[in-house]
Amino acid sequence: MTSDKHDDTDFSVPLNRFSQEKCGKIHAASLEILDRVGARVQMEEAIQILKKAGAKVIDSNLVRIPSHLVENALATAPKKLDSQ
Repeated sequence: MTSDKHDDTDFSVPLNRFSQEKCGKIHAASLEILDRVGARVQMEEAIQILKKAGAKVIDSNLVRIPSHLVENALATAPKKLDSQ
């Protein structure tokens, strides 16, 4: 058995391990989870930013994030990160 170890901070690892179709399915499932189930957010500032943007906050830190907020964030995020 071989170990496929790599440094988690190494951003040069190829991200094409999944087909476009599989990536689309993972993305759609992620959007549904964030919208229906939500995520626990520990930083109060982040909670307030998400709430102001339209997310629903339940139990003080459970945040349900609508898919349009995620899609907008992805559309406006840098397409490439410089690790230097």
